[in-house]
Amino acid sequence: MARLEDGSAALVSEPFAFRRGLGVGDTVRLRTEVGPRAIPVAGIFRDYGSDRGVVVLDRGLYDRWWRDPGFSSLALFVEEGLPPDAVVARVQRAAGPGRSLVVRSNRGLRAASLQVF
Repeated sequence: MARLEDGSAALVSEPFAFRRGLGVGDTVRLRTEVGPRAIPVAGIFRDYGSDRGVVVLDRGLYDRWWRDPGFSSLALFVEEGLPPDAVVARVQRAAGPGRSLVVRSNRGLRAASLQVF
C-alpha cells in the first residue's frame, strides 16, 4: 500500500491483469492527458464491478496525469474488526441527502454479482 500511496505504483483488478497478461512487478502503460505513462503493478485485487478491469492510482498521481477534478468511484480499506456494513452506512450518511451515491462493501458487491448468474 505504501507504493500506491506515494504514487510509485498502481493496483490493478484481476480482469485488467488477466486481459493484459500482467502480474505483480510488471508495468502497465496508460494513455493520459499528458501523454503515455508507465507505472509498475504493486498488487492485483478482486473486482466484481467491471469485467474490463480497473487501475487504481494515488489521487495525486491521477491529478498530475489527468485534468479531472471529480471522481466516479472511491475505494475504502476498512480496519480489521470494523464491520463493513457500519462503514457503508456511515459513508452514506456523510454524503448527505440528495446525493446520487451507491455504496457497497466488497462482500455486498460480490453477492450482487453472483445473483446475476
